[in-house]
Amino acid sequence: MTRAVPQDVPSEDSRPGRIARRLARMLGPAVQAPDGGVGAAELLALGDTVDAATTQTVEAIRDESFPDTATEMLDEWEAALGLPSQTNQSAATRRASILAATRSTFGGSPADILAAIRAIVPGATLQETPAVLLPDPREVFRYCVGLGAAYDDVETRTKVSAVCTRMQPAYAQHRLVATVTFKTDDPLSLTDRDVLGS
Repeated sequence: MTRAVPQDVPSEDSRPGRIARRLARMLGPAVQAPDGGVGAAELLALGDTVDAATTQTVEAIRDESFPDTATEMLDEWEAALGLPSQTNQSAATRRASILAATRSTFGGSPADILAAIRAIVPGATLQETPAVLLPDPREVFRYCVGLGAAYDDVETRTKVSAVCTRMQPAYAQHRLVATVTFKTDDPLSLTDRDVLGS
């Protein structure tokens, strides 16, 4: 019968200390690491390193798992969503495109479309034309997306239009505009009240 050889291990009560004790047990009794000794200091340093690496890895996995916090895996997110690689853009711009693409996989209601568009243009607005005013009864809705100052950027308009096209029902139509408010020039006209519903 073999006799167990006592082993001195660090007694620090912390997560790195627990890791250091496990490492010492894995190395066996040939490594003695009494508190205050060089061996204990080395094992505690290794325990601290393993603890930090584990924490950072878990946090990185969590961050890269969501498009709104990803930084290192933007290329992979773009490829998975079928987006063109935008390595010449800032990380924030790329994240906005990825977020819009992920949101555009949800329902096609005006509220869902607006939520996806706001990932690209935070101040965007959407105005839907009521079905009773549509000439073709097969159209579910027609809507205008107001982009404000972002309307002048061709790349932004292209991204927003792609989101709208991907999300909207088959008979819906969208128009991108700078603002969605429309009024007739004649203040006495009943068109604003009766046709435009304002």
